[in-house]
Amino acid sequence: MRDGSFGDPDRYNWRRWIGLTPVCKGEAARLATAVISEAMSELKRLYPDIRTHFIFYRVASWSDTGFSTEDLAAFEYDLQQAGVLPLPLEAVIPRYRFALRDYVLDRTDLHPNARAHRLIAEFILREIRQDP
Repeated sequence: MRDGSFGDPDRYNWRRWIGLTPVCKGEAARLATAVISEAMSELKRLYPDIRTHFIFYRVASWSDTGFSTEDLAAFEYDLQQAGVLPLPLEAVIPRYRFALRDYVLDRTDLHPNARAHRLIAEFILREIRQDP
């Protein structure tokens, strides 16, 4: 457990938590791709028949991270090249992009609200219940 918040001025502050120095956004994206890819690989190694989904929250503003639309497209492409198929959140909640305020905590805090989480959970349950 650590004190602090994700809103620290240092955009890549989480790196300090594991003893690393801050990096540029390109390095952060490559590291995130590696972590996600390795996590998926480990799940598949431990549970060979597992079906996984990586829900990619890419529709709200990422201006607080300094990632442009092009950066996000490159990150998504890199995930695909690493064998992870990112599923955009609007594939889970089709109206998300067009009715953003219905699904976020506040216009100043674009994290998903309880309604969005319920819809995501319903999507996951539908996927779990599908016959392989």
